[in-house]
Amino acid sequence: YDDGVAYRFRTSTPGPVTVRSEEFNVVFDGDPMVWFPTEESFLTHSERLYAYLRMSEIVPDSMASMPVLVSVENGPKVAITEADLRDYPGLYLSSSADGLRGIFPAFPAAEEQINDRTVRVTAREDFIAKTEGDRTFPWRVFAIAEDDGDLIENTLVYRLAPPLQVDDVSWIRPGKVAWDWWNANNVYGVDFTAGVNTETYRYYIDFAAANGIEYIILDESWSDPADLTKVNPDIDLPPLLVDFHGAYKPTGLRRAYPNVLTREGVRGLEWSKWSEYPTPEHNVTLPFTRMLAGPMDYTPGAMINAQESQFHPVFDRPMSMGTRVHQMAMYVVFESPLQMLADSPSNYLRERECLDFISTVPTVWDETRALSARVGDWIAVARRRGDIWYVGAMTDWNARDLELDLSFLDAGMWQATIYEDGVNAARTASDYKKIERTVGATDVLTARLAPGGGWVAEVERGN
Repeated sequence: YDDGVAYRFRTSTPGPVTVRSEEFNVVFDGDPMVWFPTEESFLTHSERLYAYLRMSEIVPDSMASMPVLVSVENGPKVAITEADLRDYPGLYLSSSADGLRGIFPAFPAAEEQINDRTVRVTAREDFIAKTEGDRTFPWRVFAIAEDDGDLIENTLVYRLAPPLQVDDVSWIRPGKVAWDWWNANNVYGVDFTAGVNTETYRYYIDFAAANGIEYIILDESWSDPADLTKVNPDIDLPPLLVDFHGAYKPTGLRRAYPNVLTREGVRGLEWSKWSEYPTPEHNVTLPFTRMLAGPMDYTPGAMINAQESQFHPVFDRPMSMGTRVHQMAMYVVFESPLQMLADSPSNYLRERECLDFISTVPTVWDETRALSARVGDWIAVARRRGDIWYVGAMTDWNARDLELDLSFLDAGMWQATIYEDGVNAARTASDYKKIERTVGATDVLTARLAPGGGWVAEVERGN
């Protein structure tokens, strides 16, 4: 392809086969820089931080989940991942003498249940897969980007996946969802006791209905937590939309089965409840790494925001690192056809302007343009749905100005509704300013971003 290469194996042996091993080695000249999400073991939720280090600095025998991003010396960036993964172990990467080598978890020989939802492999066979002999195997994908922004527009994983396998897709409805768990059901200003109870969920339902939000979540309970094959008999699972959590990265399943709208496999906002992550730097690394594999359920939307020195994790009343508009911009920058509103409905109702934007911004797009980008530092993306463009920008802990070229707009005048970091956002991260202005395709806007800041705009055709 123009934006990458891929290869895979094909076998044509009748009946079952045992795959003993697979070799995967990538050799690089020099000592390139790598964004390497180190894993602790094969028992993983794939919610890792991306260490930025030289290839020679990777700890021997450590391993990373994918995608792994390599900055080739005097060359492009190369993101390594896989596509069309089925009935086969996932690929992990480790260092070799002159590059990266593949590691595969061997086939389980024995397992134990260690809690209500986790099964641990206690012994493994001397082979990696038992599968059918007449088949194709997963694609080994190398997405190549001369410019960092090219990674945002890259769709190789989707293009390499199997084609649509669903006859009727009319029932599949992307949208946004009010989430109960992150905000600990902290609704207030009501005459009932908030918690996991009928009154609280009626409140969520009324909030969603009044603000055009398509779904609410009652977290868990659709299956036996210890056995996902034991589905709650009161739930007809096939017509449910699917959002995998505690899951590995996407490998293109959504092309064949578009009811698989999104998945986690990312260190997202939930980590702010118990740790000092995710940071703005992490947030502006994800679009070039994890998001290249497919949609990610980061679960944005925090209305309690903090600068770095002010942040502390509070499980039952969580906050986010970075500014309010940093969170709002995620709804444009981060791709997820089922997009969360993670905070309490009561907080959103107190922040009506922000809610009006978050509740109406689309979750699927017709066109994407990367405007300005550098991995781990900043990103600015324009996305179109129908006749309306949305522009989102985010930065790390460094304040910066980004010049946003609007030449992607058609001729004529457009009306832009802009949310930008307020003049005091470096002190009070929730400070923002809303601006209305007329723009055109020849304009270049300056997005002024506070530390951990953001900038977001809705651009419609003028009257």
